Amino acid sequence: MVALLAGGQIGCADSSDNRPSADFVDSESPLDSLDSEPPVELPAVAIDVQAFEWRAQVAPVGEAVAELPAVRAVDKDGGGVPGLEVTFRVIDGGGAVTGEVATTNQQGVARLGGWVLGPGPGLNRVAARTPGLPEVLFEATGEANGQPALTISAGDAQVVAAGMAAPVAPAVIARDAEGLPREGLTIRFAVASGGGAIERTQVVTDAQGLASAGAWTLGPQPGPNSLTASADGLPTLTFTATALSIEAPTLTKEVVLSGLSVPWDMAFLPDGTLLVTERSGRVLRLDTDAQQPQTILTPPPDLGATGQSGLLGIAVDPDFDTNRFIYTYQSSNLSGSMDNRIVRWKLSADGASMDERQDLLVGIPWGSGGAHSGGRLRVGLDGHLYATTGDNRTGFIPQDLTGLGGKVLRIARDGTIPDANPALGPTARREIFAYGLRNPQGIAVRPSTGELYLCEHGPNDSDEVTRLVAGGNGGWNPNGPDGRYIGYEGAKMTDIEQFPDAMRPLWVQNDSAGMSGCAFVSGAEWKAWDGALVVGFLAARKMEVLQLSGDGAALVENTPIPGDGERLRGFTFGPNGALYVSTDQKSGGDEIWRFTPE
Repeated sequence: MVALLAGGQIGCADSSDNRPSADFVDSESPLDSLDSEPPVELPAVAIDVQAFEWRAQVAPVGEAVAELPAVRAVDKDGGGVPGLEVTFRVIDGGGAVTGEVATTNQQGVARLGGWVLGPGPGLNRVAARTPGLPEVLFEATGEANGQPALTISAGDAQVVAAGMAAPVAPAVIARDAEGLPREGLTIRFAVASGGGAIERTQVVTDAQGLASAGAWTLGPQPGPNSLTASADGLPTLTFTATALSIEAPTLTKEVVLSGLSVPWDMAFLPDGTLLVTERSGRVLRLDTDAQQPQTILTPPPDLGATGQSGLLGIAVDPDFDTNRFIYTYQSSNLSGSMDNRIVRWKLSADGASMDERQDLLVGIPWGSGGAHSGGRLRVGLDGHLYATTGDNRTGFIPQDLTGLGGKVLRIARDGTIPDANPALGPTARREIFAYGLRNPQGIAVRPSTGELYLCEHGPNDSDEVTRLVAGGNGGWNPNGPDGRYIGYEGAKMTDIEQFPDAMRPLWVQNDSAGMSGCAFVSGAEWKAWDGALVVGFLAARKMEVLQLSGDGAALVENTPIPGDGERLRGFTFGPNGALYVSTDQKSGGDEIWRFTPE
């Protein structure tokens, strides 16, 4: 089982989820008691990666930090695990690293070779990643160092239809040796790749030190585009953009909410009011005409908000206008020990609170430290509730039909079991709709057919999108011959050798980029993406737009969209035709973004 320990880091991530968004240590394996022979001493298996001897630093821009980031890999007993490869990479600030690939030593420690901050004042971040384990974030602040600097002000990392102008004009800001705006400096803009064009090739900075290239029209072919900005004596900056197929929409991003703490899921009331869960236990509501959210649920006293557990999924009853029911997936200790459960609430008449709690389904297993809880909750076109549950980093759970972990569950909205649920055997739990799953954090209902698509967070090798079949086996079996969890030691996400009839994934993202939430988008304004499935990622900090065949059985095209350097967690399609996305552990507070197609 896995765990994520704070260990002094500035931020942690679920690698894949592997970040905090977090994993935690199971102090005792439930399989130990099943061994009839004396326990065999086995090689240490890393279950967590944490920051090691690190503090937030301030350094001059363009110079190296004094204390190099380092991580420590630990086993379930807290001992160091040697021989693991850790990759460090810059994700904010535009700096550079050396010795970016390091191997943990006998104490489990791997240290970055060097980190030079970017050329402009402000936040710099480096991420350390070991496949299948928590990603760790390190932050440093660059301050003016008595040298002039040129930094990007706006217009980087845009996504635009090929041949069209980017919605935000690329702009830079120049500062003098004291960090003050530098007026009168000539900035040269030039297209570097993609074959596009810019409105202005030379611009003089204004009193605020700003210079804009004006309209940036991307090249005629889909793919990457880049633009440089340079000035005498200063480092050259590079803007990037992704040109989409001409039939694809241009997306405009707006920040709807900010200052949040790990917003995990979202849902809409019939009047357009947005509901947001925070993993720590709050539910917020934002009316369509409101500027600030209202807290309608404070953390329940029985909630266990640790690791990848807490208050996670949320769904609204299709008959909300008459019953005012809201459903959540959350952890609880009401049974005397921690479990996960599906809970029904009633929104008060004034919309100010959620009460009249009724626990519809209890006993969904909870891993030590909250590891691999799954947690997405959706209402199908059949009117039933669907919930994703994780394997808790416990080997036997996914294939165990007597338990509810590592599954997709289906129950009626009153907590009863639908008659149409698959019959999987005399001892199988009747709530099971599909099984053999790892840590599915996304599930989406295809509006045109009602079919369910699962977005499953994988281990070292892959994440998967799968069209679900009632009674289907996802093919995940991390139970080693000795009863150990081998989810990071070669277990295959879909093991067709062991399970020839397993559901085949529709799309695979190699190298476990940390698949999280997903949602279908629809409407003519989405152009070629009308009916596409949008999938989010944590470690990869991106979205993927998956265009499906008419029957939904095959992938036609996939298009990556940068996530502005942030981990993306929740995905919900809004009643206004826009896509809503939540960030995960964004520096300075998480946000809800709204993507509107044009």
